[in-house]
Amino acid sequence: MKNTRYLIIGAGLAGSTCAYLLKRAGHEVLLLERLDLARKSKLCAGLCTPRAIEMLHLIYGFEADHLFKQHLTSVRCIADEITAMVGNITTKSVERRELDAFAVAKYQELGGELIDRFSLRSIDPVNKVLTGFVDHERALECSYDVLIAADGALSTTRQLLTGKAPDAILTLEADVEHRGAPYTMAYESSFFGYSWYAPAGERAKIGCGAFRGAPDLKAELDKFARFIGVEVDKVRGAYIPTGSDVLLRTGSCYFLGDAASLICPPSGEGIYFALWSAWCLFRALTTSASYEALLAKTCAVIRREYKTRDVFFNKKFMELGIMAADATPYGRERAVKYALKHFASFE
Repeated sequence: MKNTRYLIIGAGLAGSTCAYLLKRAGHEVLLLERLDLARKSKLCAGLCTPRAIEMLHLIYGFEADHLFKQHLTSVRCIADEITAMVGNITTKSVERRELDAFAVAKYQELGGELIDRFSLRSIDPVNKVLTGFVDHERALECSYDVLIAADGALSTTRQLLTGKAPDAILTLEADVEHRGAPYTMAYESSFFGYSWYAPAGERAKIGCGAFRGAPDLKAELDKFARFIGVEVDKVRGAYIPTGSDVLLRTGSCYFLGDAASLICPPSGEGIYFALWSAWCLFRALTTSASYEALLAKTCAVIRREYKTRDVFFNKKFMELGIMAADATPYGRERAVKYALKHFASFE
């Protein structure tokens, strides 16, 4: 049986960043990953907002700056056929696979141990023992003092410990050739969801997701791709949390990033929350601070944005807002910008 002080499940950005911080502070850490890290590639638009960039600099200094593909200074927002350009933003795009690999490499440079291709089978929270298999055949049993779950939107850890998976929605995404279209967020009136186009140098990510119902996402993605002017070839699917059921801790197990359902509900921003939760947990585990207290304000905002999401995506409300805006000197574009700032955290 292996023994470790901190056992982290999931070597994505949240898990590997927490592992790096704990290892750098001199703690014993073991990082487990379900996928083959040499081939792993997370579906993600790869957008680093100003707060995500700040966290990268706080944790890794400026070593991660070489990963930035493009500096985006404005976003085109489309809502119910109304287009508004929101300027004066500072967002940078990354290739998520490269960002995750960077975080893992920083952990391993410190001598951190990582086991990938690990399938979790059981957790005994009383005796603090975890079991599973490596490569589906070699049994692995590990005891721990603290368990940290960073195993994504469908967290197996969360299912085993609570009997329920996080609330998540399906999204589709494709990697395409960038042909000059701007960074775009489209909030669709045809379905309760949104689409995005995120340039990253010569390539770009295009995708869509629906918060409710079961629309034909592939048809929606194809329609959006025609609008953008790109050709979609290979499409991937993945789940992202809705933000409706944030869970930070159960017993001696802590949850990070997507596994904790930490996300901006109307925009899908996740990179910041992966980094921020990893940093907060590191501080809590190495000081007298409370993880829940450090994230209390963040969780309150997520819960508020989840509740107001219904308003943001409600077509009748949108139409009433547009009518009201048309009757004032402000105009509909300013109304869209107001909605984006207050309902979708665009600053």
